[in-house]
Amino acid sequence: MRLSLHEQLHHDRAAARRARSKAEQARSELSRLRHEHAAIRVSLALIKLQRVLDRKYDPNQARVPAGQPSGGQWTSEKHWRSQRR
Repeated sequence: MRLSLHEQLHHDRAAARRARSKAEQARSELSRLRHEHAAIRVSLALIKLQRVLDRKYDPNQARVPAGQPSGGQWTSEKHWRSQRR
């Protein structure tokens, strides 16, 4: 059975609305996924930063004095004493 022109127009408009609705849902889902991905990347960066900071930085750790070939570098107290002799 063939549809009248009016019925075909109504059918086509309904199909277009459904397609727009699906496209809007897809865009919304894509936006949500992008936001989630960005949040995960920020979380990962913060975890990496925390790991670096947890390496127990000690400002009192011995340093090679300026004027030495490796002056200003962190060193172990034992290493520095052996070089001073």
